[in-house]
Amino acid sequence: MSSIAPILVPELSTSSANNAANIDLWEQALTTLSAEDRKQFKDPSSSMLEVLKNVQEATESRKNDCLSKGWRLYRNKNGEEVKLRHVLEKISIWVKEFIKIIDMGVLFDQSGYAALPWATVRYLTTIGFSDIDELSNVVEGIESVSSLITRYTIVEKLYLYQNCDAELGLLEAITKLYAAILTYLAKVKVYCTGNAWKRFGRSLIEAIRKQNDELRAKISETEVEKWTKLVDVEREHVLFPTTSNLAHHMIVQRAMREDTTTRDRILGDTLIGLNKPMVQMSDQISIIQDKFNREERLEVFRWMSAIQYRSHHEDLSKGLLDESGKWLLENQHFIEWGQSSVSSILWLHGIPGSGKTRLVATVINTVFDANSDSSIAFFYCARSTAEPERAKPAEIMGAVLRQLASSKPDLPVKEPVAKEYEARRNKAEEDCSALKKLTVQDCTRLIIELTKIHPATIIIDALDECEENKRHELLEALDEIISNSAEVVKVFVSSRGDIDIKLHLEGSKNISISVENNTSDIARFVQSEVDRLISKRLLLDGKVSPNFKRKMIETLIDGAQGMFRWVEMSLEALKRIKFLPDFKKALGQLPSELSGLYDIIYAQIDQTETHGRDVAVQTLKWLLCAQRLLSAEELIAAVYKVDEDMSSDSDEGSESENEQLQSPENDILRLCRNLVVFDSEQAIFRFAHQSVREYLLKRPHYTATEQHALVTERCLDVYLTDSLHGSIARKMERQNDALKPYAEVYWPVHYKNVGKHRSNGLETRVSRFTGGVEGRSLPYVQWISDIRCKYGDLRGWNVNKRLGLDWDDRLGYRILVAASRPDTILAAASAFGILSFLEGPELSSTDWNQCQTSKNAKFSLLSIAAREGHYHLARLLLDKGAHVNARDRHHENALAAASYEGHDHIVQLLLDNGAEINSQSEDYGNALQAASSKGHGHTVLLLLDQGADVNAQGTSNEPALQVASSEGHDNIVHVLLDRGADVNAQGGYYGSALQAASHKGHDGIVRELLDRGADVNAQCGRYWNALQAASRRGHERIVRMLLDRGADVDGHTLRAASSGGHDHIVQLLLVYA
Repeated sequence: MSSIAPILVPELSTSSANNAANIDLWEQALTTLSAEDRKQFKDPSSSMLEVLKNVQEATESRKNDCLSKGWRLYRNKNGEEVKLRHVLEKISIWVKEFIKIIDMGVLFDQSGYAALPWATVRYLTTIGFSDIDELSNVVEGIESVSSLITRYTIVEKLYLYQNCDAELGLLEAITKLYAAILTYLAKVKVYCTGNAWKRFGRSLIEAIRKQNDELRAKISETEVEKWTKLVDVEREHVLFPTTSNLAHHMIVQRAMREDTTTRDRILGDTLIGLNKPMVQMSDQISIIQDKFNREERLEVFRWMSAIQYRSHHEDLSKGLLDESGKWLLENQHFIEWGQSSVSSILWLHGIPGSGKTRLVATVINTVFDANSDSSIAFFYCARSTAEPERAKPAEIMGAVLRQLASSKPDLPVKEPVAKEYEARRNKAEEDCSALKKLTVQDCTRLIIELTKIHPATIIIDALDECEENKRHELLEALDEIISNSAEVVKVFVSSRGDIDIKLHLEGSKNISISVENNTSDIARFVQSEVDRLISKRLLLDGKVSPNFKRKMIETLIDGAQGMFRWVEMSLEALKRIKFLPDFKKALGQLPSELSGLYDIIYAQIDQTETHGRDVAVQTLKWLLCAQRLLSAEELIAAVYKVDEDMSSDSDEGSESENEQLQSPENDILRLCRNLVVFDSEQAIFRFAHQSVREYLLKRPHYTATEQHALVTERCLDVYLTDSLHGSIARKMERQNDALKPYAEVYWPVHYKNVGKHRSNGLETRVSRFTGGVEGRSLPYVQWISDIRCKYGDLRGWNVNKRLGLDWDDRLGYRILVAASRPDTILAAASAFGILSFLEGPELSSTDWNQCQTSKNAKFSLLSIAAREGHYHLARLLLDKGAHVNARDRHHENALAAASYEGHDHIVQLLLDNGAEINSQSEDYGNALQAASSKGHGHTVLLLLDQGADVNAQGTSNEPALQVASSEGHDNIVHVLLDRGADVNAQGGYYGSALQAASHKGHDGIVRELLDRGADVNAQCGRYWNALQAASRRGHERIVRMLLDRGADVDGHTLRAASSGGHDHIVQLLLVYA
């Protein structure tokens, strides 16, 4: 529908009523119909309200009838898959809105003409159809009719009878529209009355489709909209004849809204509300239950996503102005997306700084306002070293899944997700391992499961900030959800116009943020910001004349060219200028590009006094490279320098008094000049806009080397500060204590990222900290002690959990290795890949084969480097004499460790240096088993090409084929079989590859193993045979496959199925028994 957003006008006193007030438009429309068509309408005996309630009842009855017949989907003339139930629900929604109009006391004609179309809608809804195609075409048409009747009843009451010259044109346009509606209803009623199917056959469907097309062709909403705009202009001119520009026009609109009648205001709001997205509710009204208590649900939530997406939205919504994004909500594509019964994606795109995120926040609020109880999920992507998870497709999809699975911990988790979590938790307990995280594919599969019965709306901001090399995974996942969901799924995304995103979404409906589109939003924003800054005396000390204020607003609106960020930075650049002639000159010379404004702001930072400039620059560098979000306290501790020059007062009371007078948070915001904002929801600082990060990374002195060098030095200072005394020392100690949780974990990461070009100052600090190769300095020993105290009793994945990292992140493991015994820097060097720690003449007598010990684990330096993927360090260790086949306490060797992690380049290096390709290790088995278990196809091929024994059995007696079959790696199973793996080899926990795949539910692998000659009745392993394994776990497809291939059914198999609680499997087995 074309949207009509009226300017609500006050009622004017008139000497006589307009003649139009006595005209019933439905009656006028009826007189224009042919005699044959008029016969189809009879004066309803019921009141308008009763007719409407009858329509509601008929629609609900029809919906239930469709569900009982299994009529869910049909394809419209465009080939799109439409959810029939959703179309019927929309009819009910339009009726409800019409009833609201009656409840407002809006009077209708007493002759009943306005009830005629609704009575016909009810009649058509109750007709019995034997074919979904017949019903769908009728329902599609009457849904459009219901929307039009409701919408233009409001337009009629708002715009007519106001004594305007344009009113007669509007009256004629609405009458024509009503006549088209009545004609359509009359024709369809004729087609559907009596034994229509026998009379028309399949041509009935085409006849109704033709009427639908004719209805759309005859109805000219554009014509009505043209006349309503003319009425608006005429009324505005009468009331405010001097308006000439956008700023004045906004003031006029505000005054007119304030002066309008209550009835008209409510009608106007209702009309605008008709354009809001329709969020469909689920048919499943039974109570969803799970087996979790509140704490367990919190664990399920954290497993799906620990990202604070609600805080992001609350923070981004704070600055939204009234009517912000109104143009988008009234856009034709947005209305169609929001009200469609077809699953679809809508793409909002615009240049940097054009307000995409503001608009997304508005869309989220609008959708929640429509129905907060429905399945709605949103996410704000962001590119940040401190929050890398906000750019990862798996994390984004995990957050979406979390919101669709359950809205809060007090409500049950929907069944597909609950079952998935329980299965993974049970496996983790069996394997004594961490709970496996969800992949993009896992999340996609589960969301499709959820949307079998639950409609959903998914809103994602800033797709362009998703990892560039992986965002295709996110786009493909959204496509798959839209294509395969049984219920309506609506997806709204925003981004810049990056070419890969554009190519993927160019076939979808899209909305571009043009200057013409968001000028009103920009104008409101400029007006608001200028008013705020003047009231706070931040522009020309608050002394701004009305004329110059108007000139300033007009200049900023014209210069913005659709960019909110340009306005913000322009005002920031102007704030420091206090002399009016200079201010006027600067206002007239503002750069047209954001980068030019950033240059001005950065020059202002550069001109700040020494301490202030240092705080600003350090803040920007910390925010660029911090490895996690820093609390405000941590960032302040990191960037505020404490020395004798900053205070001449050693008195404790004076120090406390000074601290109370200062506000470091405000200082940082003031010094960074709108490049940084404070997120009060999370109590953290962040860049004001993604363009700030992009700008800084192009500046000299903001290279990765300089960023990480600065942060490394400050982190090491936490352990090196020992020369200060008195109150300064106490203050420094408090700052170091605040920063220590970050510094103790991340200093090696930053030092590694500095690269080869290290300053003398940094190297001096590092030398003082480490104390040389022996690592015997007091600061280094203290650091190791801190790590052991906090994390020494944990496994690596437990450390990650405590740090808020993914369970398989390498940082937790590296920290534990670095703190292992003996206390030397060799362990940290091997864990983090820091080559410089292993270079220098003083290392000539070092034992390069020493083993590091942590709890019950023992590992060589070479195996550490191999596992962590540090190629150059591994090569250096080999050059210095490290034994390539050295084993640790658990017989782990470097080749198996590198193969397990899929580090092909290190695998090749080790093989080139004489590594034994089939040697065994306790944790990994042999190298081929290690690579097969993790699904590293390239590594498997490399090992096989180098002569690995495809049938070798490791310490657990499981050959590589069984390992790959158990883990579900189809491609590796295929490769191993092609290379001669024995499909019936026995040994290990499951006994055979077939039993392993059957137990784990890997259908494709089971099929390939059987096709390759696996013995379906082989007796071995934990479950005795494959059929028992599959029956115990309830994998029906695999059970059927095994039975079809001749698997024997006996009492043990029936007991296995029964003990697993799978009655349907028992029934299936009995058929074959």
